[in-house]
Amino acid sequence: MSSTNFKRIAEVHASIWFVDDERKYDELEERASELLALTKPGAQHGAIAKKIRQSYEICGMLDDGDFEKVDEMLGYKPDNYLSEVYDCYIKNNFEFVYSQLRENQPERQAELHSKWWKIFFLKDESKIKRAPICIYTIFQQQKIKVGFNAGLKTTYYLVQAGRGHNRRDFKGSVEYLAKYWKVMWVAGGGQVYWRDVLKFSIPIYLAKKFSGRCYAG
Repeated sequence: MSSTNFKRIAEVHASIWFVDDERKYDELEERASELLALTKPGAQHGAIAKKIRQSYEICGMLDDGDFEKVDEMLGYKPDNYLSEVYDCYIKNNFEFVYSQLRENQPERQAELHSKWWKIFFLKDESKIKRAPICIYTIFQQQKIKVGFNAGLKTTYYLVQAGRGHNRRDFKGSVEYLAKYWKVMWVAGGGQVYWRDVLKFSIPIYLAKKFSGRCYAG
């Protein structure tokens, strides 16, 4: 991948989060497909992008309290919406995504991905620090091994990009996502420690307004 592509990749990645806030899911699916085309050549972009879109969409419905639409997407009325949406629907969608991307341990990665999204949905600051641990573990299990320090860096950059999103700072999110994608391919220099990663927190008033969900790629 040419270094000249990183900013464009970052812009597409960040745009997924921002169009999710606006509930523009057709556009989100297009952006997801473009991100996959830029970063995962040869994958079944259409089928994967649809699963990503469905995952964001059902989470948005749950965020908005639109339980009738959640029932419609699930095809039934669940006893426990939180468990059914995140532990089953989202997990199954991302197991499909990781399987199609031919990643290592797709079931385990999907479990972590759904757990990460669930943490953000709950808006519980006492549990927010678990999200970077889920993200880092996903990176360590991916087929493209990023190494220990590079894994910390990718986690840190993704977390900082997410914080930019919560501040409605598109440019700031793009800046960190460009660093994230560059490290994913070239594992550039610098040092990031767990104490930096675990400084991550979302003020409750921001967490209630923006979901912070994302697709790590």
